Amino acid sequence: MRLVAPMSTRSVHAALRGAAAASSNYDGPEVLGIDAPPAGFALHRTDLAVGSGTADFERARLGLRAWATHEVRGVGVQPPATPVRLDAVYLVTLGAPFASIAAPCRVTRLTDNATHFGFSYRTLPGHPELGEEAFDVRLGGDDVVRLCVVAVSRHAARLVRLAGPVAGFVQRRVTIAYGRALRDFVRAAR
Repeated sequence: MRLVAPMSTRSVHAALRGAAAASSNYDGPEVLGIDAPPAGFALHRTDLAVGSGTADFERARLGLRAWATHEVRGVGVQPPATPVRLDAVYLVTLGAPFASIAAPCRVTRLTDNATHFGFSYRTLPGHPELGEEAFDVRLGGDDVVRLCVVAVSRHAARLVRLAGPVAGFVQRRVTIAYGRALRDFVRAAR
């Protein structure tokens, strides 16, 4: 687990360089569509209506591609303003303005069609968790636009393991906040 100062370009670039050369430390099944986590892992699923109709779906697709889900207090994505790309490495930072935990991950799936946009990322060495997280926006037959966030994880860093249930609580709260952030992004365009 690595701490970075959010405004320190040097520490962010160093963490990204190290992560880019690494392979995922999670080799379990893809989280999209699983009903039960692998042994020793927790499964978190959040499903939220974020709009309705084609215009809201297009706005949600744009927001998800641009990390609008991660526009949550205490969360950042490095490099900033970089759209989601398959096999790209990102640092999701969690914390306070003076120091954050750098959580490196690699995008391993990208789906983009007329009624579904989504991606998954897997953790890389140095991430406080071990696992995969999927973010998917779909336009249903009922015209409702839904965001589904699915995470399979277990604590990887010693400090996070010591935090135990508190870390799981924080993860669930952040996942719910991701959904609200995308819903707000969609509504802002109306």
